[in-house]
Amino acid sequence: GSLFFVVGGSLTNSSFFNDAIQQSIISIAQVGANIIIMNVFLIALSKLGIINLIAKGISAVGIEIDFSLGIAYAMFEMTQGVNLISQSVDKIKDIIVALSVIISFGGVSIIMQSMIFLSKIGIKASYFIVTTISHAIIAYIIASLLVLLY
Repeated sequence: GSLFFVVGGSLTNSSFFNDAIQQSIISIAQVGANIIIMNVFLIALSKLGIINLIAKGISAVGIEIDFSLGIAYAMFEMTQGVNLISQSVDKIKDIIVALSVIISFGGVSIIMQSMIFLSKIGIKASYFIVTTISHAIIAYIIASLLVLLY
């Protein structure tokens, strides 16, 4: 059925609220499906050893392997990467800087979720990705400077 609301003192039949509810449900389903797909993809990458290969590549520059594994996961899905990094035995300053960058970047999953909505208003993926990477770089600089005060 339709919802009714009062406009200027008169009762008006409107599908506005019904449309808003339907669009909200669709949006929630899209984000949920994206999260599920990304988690399945991440499990596949992990089982195939690709995440470990990425972590080994990252650790080649002198970063501890557990920390590198967290970074590798965070490239795709922020939550798992943040969890792994926060449990690593690295220096707290390195953890703070890494988490600042990861939370700013968000990972591929967050970018895909954002693009579901941003593409509808004409924002190109390339622009959003460059902006997100720029934000992560600024977060790195700020966090690196702030941990010097600690």
